[in-house]
Amino acid sequence: SGPGSRVGNSMTFDQFRQVIEDREVNKHLVELGIIDLENFDPADLFVCFDRSATGTLSFHEFSQGMEELRVGVTGKQIFKLEVALRNAVRRCTEKVEDHTDPTEVALQHELKEASERIHSIDHMMNAVVEDLKRFVMPSNFQDPCCDSEP
Repeated sequence: SGPGSRVGNSMTFDQFRQVIEDREVNKHLVELGIIDLENFDPADLFVCFDRSATGTLSFHEFSQGMEELRVGVTGKQIFKLEVALRNAVRRCTEKVEDHTDPTEVALQHELKEASERIHSIDHMMNAVVEDLKRFVMPSNFQDPCCDSEP
């Protein structure tokens, strides 16, 4: 069962692509009122026609897909598509908003605590430096090398 083999009463992608890309078949489809398929990517059409998502097209899926191309889209189908798209966007948005990686949250918390500790240590070190300066050099201390009086 190679890439071009038939699977029961179904069509593989390679077979579908050969049919869709055949100029003679395309010419007959245009005459039947089906739009010019040269403007469509065969892979996109195949995915749309393969409603069962099996990777093969049954005769029913193929004929139904061709009929939809011939008839066009109805207002009801556009409405259903719009609702489905809105629901999909809402679900994706909720997943993004609800997605909290516990590891990332824990790391952010640890980084915040570390930053606060560093700030506290820095503050204490500055205080120690000031205390050392006062201890080593009292305020009335005159440095002899800088003293201008003889």
